[in-house]
Amino acid sequence: MNKKNNPLIFKKLKKLYLLFLISILCINSIIAQSFIANGIAYNITSSETPFTVEVTKKEQKYIGAIKIPEEIMHGEKTYTVTSIGNEAFQYCSSITNIELPNSIQHIGELAFMNCRKLSQIEIPDNVKTIGNNAFIYCHELAKVSLGSSLTSIGDNAFRYCYLLENIEIPDQVTYIGDLAFHSCSILSSVKIGKSVVTIGGDAFSSCKELTTIQLPNTVKTIGDGAFRNCDKLTSVGLGDSVETLGDMAFDNCISLSNITLPNTLKYMGGSVFYNCIALESINIPDLVQSIGYYAFERCSSLNSVTIGKSVKSIGQEAFSECEKISSLIIPNSVESIGIGAFAQCTNLTSIVFGKSISSIGQNAFRGCHSMQEITCYSIDPPRLDWWVFTDVSKTIPLYVLRQSIDAYKSATGWKDFTNIQYEIINDNGILYVISSIEPNEVTVIGTEISGKIDIPSEIAHKYYDFKVASIEAEAFKDNNQIDEIVLPNTTTTIGERAFYNCGNLEKVSLGSSVDIVGVSAFEKCNKLTSVQLPDPLEEIASNTFKDCSSLTSIEFGMTLTTIGNSAFVGCISINSIEIPNSVKSIKGKAFEGCIELSNLTIGSSVSSIGYYAFKNCTGLSSIICLSITPPNLSSDVFGGVDKTIPVYVPTESFTDYQTADQWKDFFNIKTGIESNNTINFIVYPNPVIDMLVVDGILPDTQISIYDMRGKQIYTRISKTTKVQLDFSSFYKGVYILKVEENKKKGVALVVKN
Repeated sequence: MNKKNNPLIFKKLKKLYLLFLISILCINSIIAQSFIANGIAYNITSSETPFTVEVTKKEQKYIGAIKIPEEIMHGEKTYTVTSIGNEAFQYCSSITNIELPNSIQHIGELAFMNCRKLSQIEIPDNVKTIGNNAFIYCHELAKVSLGSSLTSIGDNAFRYCYLLENIEIPDQVTYIGDLAFHSCSILSSVKIGKSVVTIGGDAFSSCKELTTIQLPNTVKTIGDGAFRNCDKLTSVGLGDSVETLGDMAFDNCISLSNITLPNTLKYMGGSVFYNCIALESINIPDLVQSIGYYAFERCSSLNSVTIGKSVKSIGQEAFSECEKISSLIIPNSVESIGIGAFAQCTNLTSIVFGKSISSIGQNAFRGCHSMQEITCYSIDPPRLDWWVFTDVSKTIPLYVLRQSIDAYKSATGWKDFTNIQYEIINDNGILYVISSIEPNEVTVIGTEISGKIDIPSEIAHKYYDFKVASIEAEAFKDNNQIDEIVLPNTTTTIGERAFYNCGNLEKVSLGSSVDIVGVSAFEKCNKLTSVQLPDPLEEIASNTFKDCSSLTSIEFGMTLTTIGNSAFVGCISINSIEIPNSVKSIKGKAFEGCIELSNLTIGSSVSSIGYYAFKNCTGLSSIICLSITPPNLSSDVFGGVDKTIPVYVPTESFTDYQTADQWKDFFNIKTGIESNNTINFIVYPNPVIDMLVVDGILPDTQISIYDMRGKQIYTRISKTTKVQLDFSSFYKGVYILKVEENKKKGVALVVKN
C-alpha cells in the first residue's frame, strides 16, 4: 500500500493496531489479578496496602459446604477477603452451606442467586451492603442472620426465598430495596430496625404468612406495593414519620383490620388499600392533598371514614363498593370528586359536601340507593357529570345554604331533586340557620323553649363547629315565653325587631362584641328594667328601646357616637341618663316622654341634639352639659321641661350658653365645670345614693371631689382601673369629680340623691 497515496487509510489501520495491543494488555492484566486458592476463586481488588480480594465466580461451579477464609496468601502477599463479588456463586445449586469471614464488607449483586440448596447463612457484622438479587431464588434458605453494620438491602435481595420464616433488620439499615423479600411465602415475623427510612416497592409483597408489622419512627417512604397480597396481615404500625404511601402499598391485604395513618402523611397513591376487605375505619391525615384512584375500592367492611382538611381531590373509584359506609363528610378543602368515587356504597344514607366542591364525576354516587339526605355547603352548585346520583331518590331532602336555594333549583343535575331546602338546626331548643362556611357561623332565628335563653358561643353540627354570630331580624318577635336573654361574646349583630314586643323579657345580657343593634330591636319590651350596652356599639338605632316602660337604667358603652331617632321614646321609668363623652349626636325624639328622668348629663363631644329629643321629660331636675360649645338644638328639644332647673356648663362657656338658641331659655345656668377632658372615663350609678363606681382610669390616678363652690371635700390615689367611692355621707346635691394622671385630666358631675 502506498502511504503517500492513501494517508487516511494508513492512519486508521495504525489506530486499530494500537487498540488491539491495549486490549491484549488489559486481558493479561485481568488474568494476572485473578487466582484460585483452595478451590475458591479470587479477584485482587487492591494490590497495595491494605491488600484485598473479593471472592469471584469460577468456571467450575462451587458445590457442597464452602468456608471462605478471612485472609489468603498469593505470591508473597497476604490478602484480606473483603467482599463477595457480583455473581460469585450464581447458579451454584449444589452449595449446601457457606461460611463467611468477619472481614467481608460487601455482598455483590447476584452473588448467591439460585443457590437452591443453601439453607442458612450468617452475614458477618462488618457487612455494610447486600447487593441487588444477592439471594434471589434461594428456595431452601430458611435462616438468615444479618450483621449489625448492615446499612442497605438491595433490590430482590431475598426474593423467592420460600422457606424463610423470620428476619430481623439491623438498626443501621436505612434502605430496604424493591422486592427485597417478595414472595417469601412463609415469612411470618419481621423486625425492622430503628434507622430504616425507605421500604422499597413490593419489598414484602406476597409474604402470605406475615401477620403484623411495626415500623420504626424513622420510616418516611413506603414504596409501591410494599405489602400487597400479604393475606394474613392484620395490623400495621406505621410509626409517626411516614410521608409517602406508594401505589398499592397494602393492596389486597384481605385480613388487615386496623391501621393508623400518621399525621406526617402527605401522599397516598392509587389502590393503596384496594380490596382490604377487613379494614373497618380510616382517618386520613390533614397533610394529605389527594386520595388516589381505587385507594379504598372494595373495602367492604369499611364503616368509618374521616377525610383530612387538606384533601383537594378524591380519585376515581376511591371508595367504590365500600358497602358499610353509612355517612360521609367531605371537608371544605375538597374541590373535585372523581368518576365512580363512591359508586355502589349501598348503605350510604347521608353525605355533606364542603364549601369548595366544584365538580363531581360521572357515576360518583351511582347505586347509593339508601341515601336519605344530601347537604351541600357550596354557594354555587357544583358541576355534575352524567349519572352522578343514578339510583338515588330525588325526593330526599337536599340541604343547601339559604342564599343558594334558587341556584340549585335551576342547576343541571341538582334541579332533579324536588325537596331542596335550607337547614333549621335545633340545638337544645334554640333554632339556628347557617349564615356562612369558613368562617363557620350561624344565626339565631328563634327558640322552642321558655324562660331564660342562654345562647352558647358555638354549636356543633355535621362535623363543623359553628360560631353564633348574630340574632336574625324578628327572631324572637312577639315571644312572651322568655324572660331573660344571655348573648355570647361571639355575637356581633342583633337584627331589626329581634326582640320586638317580648312582653315578659326582664333581663338582657348583650355580651362584649355586639356592634350592630337593628331598628326596634327591643321595642315594647315593657318589663325590661336595665340594659348595659357593650363598648363596640357605636350607634343606637331608631326605636331600639322605644316604649320599654319599665326600663330604669341604661349604661352606655364608651365608643358610642350616635343615639338614634326615638331610641328611648316612651321609656317612662328612666330616672337618670349620662351621655358619655364619645357621643357626638343625639337624634330626634331620642328620649321624648321619659317623664321620670330627673338627672341628665350630656357628654363633652355632643354637637347636635335633634328635635323633641327631651320633650316632655317633665321630671328633669338638673342638666349637666360638658360640651364647651353649646350643642346645636333642633326644634323644641326641651319642650315641656321646667326652665328654672339648674343647668351646669363649663365655666368658660357660661356666656355662650346664655345666648345660645333654646339654652338661653333656662333661667338657672350655672358654672363650675372645667373643660379640656383628656381622660375618657365613666361613673355610675349617677345619680348615686351610696357607692359610686369610677371606671376606665389608670393606676396612680388622683381622684378629687369638689362641691359646687369649688371646695375640695375628698381626694385619693387610685391603685386600680376601677374604684368605688362612698357617697353615703354626702349631702344631696351636685358634685364635681376630677381625675388627673400624668398631666391628663377628666371631669364629671355627680348627682347625690
